Amino acid sequence: MLARAAARLPVATGVWRATQPPEHVRRALFSQEAASDYDARADRLLASLEQALDHPDLEAEELSNAMGVLTLSLGKRGTWVINKQKPNAQVWWSSPVSGPKRFAFDTAKREWVSTRDDKTALFRLLQDEIKSVGGVDLDLAKTNV
Repeated sequence: MLARAAARLPVATGVWRATQPPEHVRRALFSQEAASDYDARADRLLASLEQALDHPDLEAEELSNAMGVLTLSLGKRGTWVINKQKPNAQVWWSSPVSGPKRFAFDTAKREWVSTRDDKTALFRLLQDEIKSVGGVDLDLAKTNV
């Protein structure tokens, strides 16, 4: 009986593939110029965040920025990691509050925004989370992008 039921199941004929951006987007995204712009912008982002997060009232157990990875540890309150993802021209975010996210630089808005909703700004999210968890009101609006 099981063999007959299995014989009636449809057979998968295709292979799942990730959606690819249009060719002109891929060319622009991975061009030499775009890669160097991304590198410079992402490096400025991480350096600026490191400087802003080096706040005495925050009492960070660890704050480091090395090889494209910024780590902020507030001990039992959690650890944030923001790292460069050059192949995607994004920065990836891991947070004990909001979980994983991906951000890309929006040239029109001049800020790093979530790739999911195109509204969530990295600076605002980090500022809000640090205030709620660490009790420190950082002004990240002045952070260099």
